[in-house]
Amino acid sequence: MAVRASRRAIAAVVLLVVAALVAGSAPAVAQSGGDTTTVTVTVETEDGTPVSGATVAASWDGGQTSADTAGNGKVFVDVPVGATVSFDVDHPDYTRNFPLRRTVGEDTDSVAVEVTDAVAFTYQVNSRQGDAVEGVRVAVVDGAEREVAAGRTSGDGRFTTEQIEAGSYAVRFTKTGYLTVERTEETGVDVTRRIEVERADAVLAVDVRDPRAGEAISGATVRVDDKTARTDDSGRATVSVPVNSEARVEVTREGYGDATSEASVGESDRTVEVALSRLPSLSLESANERVVVGESARVTVTDAYGDPAANVTVLVDGEAVATTDGDGEALVPVSEAGETAVRARRGRTTSNRVTVEGVSGAGTDTGTTTGTVSTDDGGVPTFGAAPGFGAVAALVALLSLAYLARDSRR
Repeated sequence: MAVRASRRAIAAVVLLVVAALVAGSAPAVAQSGGDTTTVTVTVETEDGTPVSGATVAASWDGGQTSADTAGNGKVFVDVPVGATVSFDVDHPDYTRNFPLRRTVGEDTDSVAVEVTDAVAFTYQVNSRQGDAVEGVRVAVVDGAEREVAAGRTSGDGRFTTEQIEAGSYAVRFTKTGYLTVERTEETGVDVTRRIEVERADAVLAVDVRDPRAGEAISGATVRVDDKTARTDDSGRATVSVPVNSEARVEVTREGYGDATSEASVGESDRTVEVALSRLPSLSLESANERVVVGESARVTVTDAYGDPAANVTVLVDGEAVATTDGDGEALVPVSEAGETAVRARRGRTTSNRVTVEGVSGAGTDTGTTTGTVSTDDGGVPTFGAAPGFGAVAALVALLSLAYLARDSRR
């Protein structure tokens, strides 16, 4: 029994050794396990020459990895299946302006990343007087208007791009207060150049108008940064501002609400329009100075533009008694003799104060209502009992009529 067990153990060892040898002699293949797969990345030039010693950085949402290419320009990286992976390359002599993006599937086993000769641009930016200009933005743009490199000059006016592909580019130099400079670079080698920029201003015209009244507003104060001007009879004010700037415009005038606006000023004169509206106000007028107690006074309320103000609360001695209609009118009851103080209010806006005098009805003339004369069916004149046409006057009229009738019978 012991001999058989020993033979079985020896046979098992032999099988393991053979399996290991077979596995070791099998060719290497891209393997996948779980949610990741191994991809062979080849870095090569435009003519297909492999690039060794290049660092390949693979990144995706939630992860990244990197490795260096071997002599054949290849490197193995493990990436998630289904992820969109960005493959970028870092090398002293070669580069890409933008990473290669590829969605990796279960059957993706290789990716070729093409690189181009690397160059760098260095610029020294000075004013026309020869002074270094700090903060100038330098943008290198390719034929598709994509920025491949950008930055700002340092305190000594100097800027150097990172590595970019050799080729043709437009390079733009911009700064607030300076005219834009643009030059073309078409090269396969590093470039070092001096660039001169020039200060300049543009005229910003501000037209101030009241859109509701449809009129220009003169005498308004216009502030642009640290400069101030006043609008003329045409509602216009002008100020000088630096080219290629963002100007903040503030406009004020008594009786109007303040207004602000932003204006982008390029390298030519610019005109902007600012709307200014009158501050809310209410004006109250009464059709009656005196009203018989128990009757009502008709009032009219208008807004800052003289238009009827609807849905405005009318107050008598501080208490709400009526609301204006669509014509801005309301009837205000006068309940007692003496002065009645009337105002109008909408929100926090209050009108002027108007006083209506309440008077007794007998023998009183309100100064706003007159009597009327009409004729009944028999042709005898009748007199309306209007305020101011008292009983004595009526009696005199009747006696006169009787006298005339008697005289006519003679």
